[in-house]
Amino acid sequence: MKKMFLMAILMVGFAAVATAQVDSKSIGLRFGTGIEASYWHPMGDANRIEADLGWAGGFYAHGVYHWVKDLSSVTDGLNWYFGGGAGLGLAAGLSVGVVGQVGVEYNFKLKELPLVASLDYRPGLYFINPLPVWLKGGDACLSIRYKF
Repeated sequence: MKKMFLMAILMVGFAAVATAQVDSKSIGLRFGTGIEASYWHPMGDANRIEADLGWAGGFYAHGVYHWVKDLSSVTDGLNWYFGGGAGLGLAAGLSVGVVGQVGVEYNFKLKELPLVASLDYRPGLYFINPLPVWLKGGDACLSIRYKF
Protein backbone atom coordinates (compact mmCIF):
# COMPACT_ATOMS: atom_id res chain seq x y z
CA MET A 1 0.00 0.00 0.00
CA LYS A 2 2.86 2.37 0.84
CA LYS A 3 4.48 1.70 -2.53
CA MET A 4 1.26 2.48 -4.40
CA PHE A 5 0.82 5.71 -2.43
CA LEU A 6 4.43 6.75 -3.17
CA MET A 7 3.98 5.94 -6.88
CA ALA A 8 0.77 8.01 -7.02
CA ILE A 9 2.54 10.98 -5.43
CA LEU A 10 5.45 10.67 -7.89
CA MET A 11 3.10 10.46 -10.90
CA VAL A 12 1.17 13.57 -9.82
CA GLY A 13 4.44 15.40 -9.16
CA PHE A 14 5.84 14.56 -12.59
CA ALA A 15 2.59 15.62 -14.28
CA ALA A 16 2.63 18.93 -12.41
CA VAL A 17 6.12 19.89 -13.57
CA ALA A 18 6.09 18.44 -17.07
CA THR A 19 5.80 21.12 -19.70
CA ALA A 20 3.50 20.83 -22.67
CA GLN A 21 4.49 21.58 -26.25
CA VAL A 22 2.87 24.84 -27.37
CA ASP A 23 3.45 24.81 -31.10
CA SER A 24 0.56 26.56 -32.82
CA LYS A 25 -1.52 29.71 -32.81
CA SER A 26 -5.25 29.47 -32.26
CA ILE A 27 -8.27 31.71 -32.60
CA GLY A 28 -11.82 31.21 -31.40
CA LEU A 29 -14.56 32.15 -28.97
CA ARG A 30 -14.66 32.15 -25.18
CA PHE A 31 -18.11 31.79 -23.59
CA GLY A 32 -18.94 32.77 -19.99
CA THR A 33 -20.94 35.67 -18.57
CA GLY A 34 -20.29 37.39 -21.90
CA ILE A 35 -18.62 36.36 -25.13
CA GLU A 36 -15.02 37.03 -26.21
CA ALA A 37 -13.00 36.69 -29.37
CA SER A 38 -9.87 34.92 -28.19
CA TYR A 39 -6.37 34.44 -29.63
CA TRP A 40 -3.49 32.30 -28.33
CA HIS A 41 0.06 33.04 -29.53
CA PRO A 42 3.00 30.75 -28.59
CA MET A 43 5.90 32.37 -26.72
CA GLY A 44 8.32 29.45 -26.61
CA ASP A 45 7.96 25.73 -26.04
CA ALA A 46 5.66 25.86 -22.99
CA ASN A 47 4.37 29.43 -22.77
CA ARG A 48 1.89 31.58 -24.65
CA ILE A 49 -0.04 34.83 -24.58
CA GLU A 50 -3.84 34.94 -24.62
CA ALA A 51 -5.49 38.10 -25.96
CA ASP A 52 -9.26 38.50 -25.62
CA LEU A 53 -11.74 41.16 -26.70
CA GLY A 54 -15.29 40.79 -25.43
CA TRP A 55 -18.68 42.08 -24.36
CA ALA A 56 -20.48 41.59 -21.02
CA GLY A 57 -22.43 44.73 -20.21
CA GLY A 58 -19.63 46.74 -21.81
CA PHE A 59 -16.49 46.24 -23.87
CA TYR A 60 -13.38 44.78 -22.29
CA ALA A 61 -9.98 43.37 -23.26
CA HIS A 62 -7.60 41.03 -21.45
CA GLY A 63 -4.04 39.93 -22.01
CA VAL A 64 -2.76 36.93 -20.03
CA TYR A 65 0.62 35.14 -20.05
CA HIS A 66 0.23 31.33 -19.68
CA TRP A 67 2.55 28.63 -18.46
CA VAL A 68 1.31 25.38 -20.04
CA LYS A 69 1.83 22.02 -18.35
CA ASP A 70 1.40 18.53 -19.79
CA LEU A 71 -1.30 16.13 -18.57
CA SER A 72 -0.81 13.49 -21.28
CA SER A 73 -0.32 10.90 -18.52
CA VAL A 74 -4.11 11.21 -18.02
CA THR A 75 -5.00 11.29 -21.72
CA ASP A 76 -3.13 12.31 -24.87
CA GLY A 77 -3.77 15.96 -25.86
CA LEU A 78 -4.68 17.16 -22.35
CA ASN A 79 -2.86 20.14 -20.76
CA TRP A 80 -3.43 22.55 -17.91
CA TYR A 81 -2.31 26.17 -17.73
CA PHE A 82 -2.04 29.09 -15.35
CA GLY A 83 -0.94 32.68 -15.60
CA GLY A 84 -1.54 36.33 -14.95
CA GLY A 85 -2.11 39.51 -16.87
CA ALA A 86 -4.09 42.71 -17.22
CA GLY A 87 -7.59 43.77 -18.14
CA LEU A 88 -9.16 46.94 -19.48
CA GLY A 89 -12.90 47.64 -19.56
CA LEU A 90 -15.33 50.29 -20.71
CA ALA A 91 -18.89 50.06 -19.31
CA ALA A 92 -20.13 52.69 -16.83
CA GLY A 93 -16.60 54.07 -16.77
CA LEU A 94 -13.04 53.06 -17.50
CA SER A 95 -11.67 50.15 -15.47
CA VAL A 96 -8.14 48.78 -15.35
CA GLY A 97 -7.19 45.62 -13.50
CA VAL A 98 -4.97 42.63 -12.92
CA VAL A 99 -6.21 39.08 -13.51
CA GLY A 100 -5.16 35.53 -12.83
CA GLN A 101 -6.20 32.52 -14.88
CA VAL A 102 -6.15 28.75 -14.48
CA GLY A 103 -7.60 26.20 -16.87
CA VAL A 104 -7.49 22.87 -18.63
CA GLU A 105 -7.44 22.28 -22.40
CA TYR A 106 -7.90 19.35 -24.75
CA ASN A 107 -6.35 19.26 -28.22
CA PHE A 108 -8.49 17.25 -30.61
CA LYS A 109 -6.63 15.04 -33.07
CA LEU A 110 -8.70 15.88 -36.13
CA LYS A 111 -6.63 16.28 -39.29
CA GLU A 112 -9.33 18.09 -41.22
CA LEU A 113 -10.26 20.44 -38.38
CA PRO A 114 -7.59 21.03 -35.69
CA LEU A 115 -9.50 22.25 -32.62
CA VAL A 116 -8.73 22.90 -28.97
CA ALA A 117 -11.39 23.16 -26.25
CA SER A 118 -10.66 24.68 -22.88
CA LEU A 119 -12.37 25.36 -19.58
CA ASP A 120 -10.88 28.07 -17.39
CA TYR A 121 -11.42 30.47 -14.50
CA ARG A 122 -10.21 34.12 -14.51
CA PRO A 123 -10.73 36.27 -11.36
CA GLY A 124 -9.54 39.88 -11.30
CA LEU A 125 -8.99 42.99 -9.23
CA TYR A 126 -10.20 46.10 -11.09
CA PHE A 127 -9.76 49.79 -10.39
CA ILE A 128 -12.81 51.66 -11.65
CA ASN A 129 -12.97 55.34 -12.55
CA PRO A 130 -13.41 57.48 -10.50
CA LEU A 131 -12.07 55.54 -7.48
CA PRO A 132 -13.54 52.28 -6.13
CA VAL A 133 -11.81 48.91 -6.34
CA TRP A 134 -13.88 45.98 -7.56
CA LEU A 135 -12.91 42.35 -7.07
CA LYS A 136 -14.42 40.31 -9.87
CA GLY A 137 -14.81 36.72 -8.80
CA GLY A 138 -14.54 35.56 -12.38
CA ASP A 139 -16.58 32.85 -13.99
CA ALA A 140 -15.92 29.51 -15.57
CA CYS A 141 -15.59 29.91 -19.33
CA LEU A 142 -15.70 27.36 -22.12
CA SER A 143 -13.61 28.10 -25.21
CA ILE A 144 -13.45 26.54 -28.67
CA ARG A 145 -10.48 27.55 -30.83
CA TYR A 146 -9.17 26.67 -34.28
CA LYS A 147 -5.42 25.90 -34.37
CA PHE A 148 -3.35 27.14 -37.29
